[in-house]
Amino acid sequence: MRKRTTRIIGAVGSLALAGTLVACGSSSSDTDAPLSNAADTSDVKHPEWSKYTFTVGDNGGDGSQELAKITGVFDNAPYKVKFARFTYGPPLVQAAASGDIDLGSVGDVPPITGAAKEYGFKVVAVNRSLTPDQAVENIIVPKGSKLKTAADLKGKKIAVPQGSSAHGLALNALKSVGLTPKDAKLVFLDPAAGATAFNTGKVDAWSIWNPQSAIAVKNGARIL
Repeated sequence: MRKRTTRIIGAVGSLALAGTLVACGSSSSDTDAPLSNAADTSDVKHPEWSKYTFTVGDNGGDGSQELAKITGVFDNAPYKVKFARFTYGPPLVQAAASGDIDLGSVGDVPPITGAAKEYGFKVVAVNRSLTPDQAVENIIVPKGSKLKTAADLKGKKIAVPQGSSAHGLALNALKSVGLTPKDAKLVFLDPAAGATAFNTGKVDAWSIWNPQSAIAVKNGARIL
């Protein structure tokens, strides 16, 4: 079972970051960044901007930090930029709601579950895959597994990161064959713990995204 996921992201250019910093109040200083002449990011005209730190959430190694380093997008920013690493989406959404980060990229389900819990955050952009025929998440089974279709998941243990897009994939897979979550045994594990459970045979299937899915398949696992 595969899923093509729409990514919910916060994406702003370096010129807009200062405005976001003001709104999020992530600075350790009480001085407000000027809203006038916001298009000019010169630290000469706005030396107070150097007091601000903009925190970007890196979702499970989604490449945000590496991309920023390669492109140098923040090299000349008049404020400080740091990255906070998260293993998957729900903790990142919670961090955004609590103000621990200013921006982050997650899958489609975490914002829904976050909104249901009345977390305070905003979706500022939506990114659709340029390769919609390629799955972002998969339900995989170990090498030699007798499971062939989603219907075979009945009564089986499925490792899923709770509240994530992979969790949504598992629920939709069960629903597509007339099953409910009660018909299977969803085992809520973060990606690292899920990998251990999958590799040691403690679960029958694993709903997870790439690159974890691709790595497992390379090592003998099979996409259901």
